[in-house]
Amino acid sequence: MKKRICIPLALLSLGYYLWLGVHNHFRLSVLPFWLLLSLLLLFIAFWDRLPLIRNTPRILVAAVKVCLAAGLAFFFAVEGMVLWGMSQTAPENLDYVVVLGAGLNGRRPSHTLELRLERALVCLESNPDAKVLVTGGLNASASVTEAFAMENWLLENGIEPGRILTEDASTTTAENMRFSMPILLKDADAGELSVGIVTSDFHVFRSLCLASRAIKEDADPDTEIHLYGIAADFPAASLPHYMVREFFTICVDTLRGNMALYTGP
Repeated sequence: MKKRICIPLALLSLGYYLWLGVHNHFRLSVLPFWLLLSLLLLFIAFWDRLPLIRNTPRILVAAVKVCLAAGLAFFFAVEGMVLWGMSQTAPENLDYVVVLGAGLNGRRPSHTLELRLERALVCLESNPDAKVLVTGGLNASASVTEAFAMENWLLENGIEPGRILTEDASTTTAENMRFSMPILLKDADAGELSVGIVTSDFHVFRSLCLASRAIKEDADPDTEIHLYGIAADFPAASLPHYMVREFFTICVDTLRGNMALYTGP
């Protein structure tokens, strides 16, 4: 029974690794996870036949099983939070819509970023009084900032220049949020702000936690900010990989102190 489950899953993981690798020239971050997962599944399938395991004290084998179970439980708990973020929506009457950068193709938004911009456009049409903050700096392979390309895209799609704010210094999601909050606080009148954060669906939960941390760092006693996640579509074939990558990124951002648990608007 164990082999019937683990061996097909190992082959599926290996196939997914090869498919992602070929389509991304084997340069995708965290790509080796799928290869390591396939090897782990094969190890589990043939666990009881390995001489080393047969000669290992039972208490040590049991300890390894407990560690694996605890690791899996933690992984699925974090992935549950990622799934929760994917279901988030925002109410009407938003004051600001923040769009997070996601790479460029030359001077134009990448496909992922265009999906975010299309979702933001829908929000802006539903919230005609809201302003939009596009956030993203210059990466090594681009000639313009993500914010510049995003602003141009919005202008081309009918958003008035006076509704667009830009943040063009950030290079990570943590910086997106850290650099954006002072701009929103400076632009807004004192009181309450409702802010929708538009990003790819798998990315919503972490973005909300990073934004919550940024708000604490730039706390303004005169302004209360209510955060809402707005999930943009993401290509389904690549989604499992990016959900797994998000697990590791959440762990890293937590260890770096960039995260604060999002407790709702």
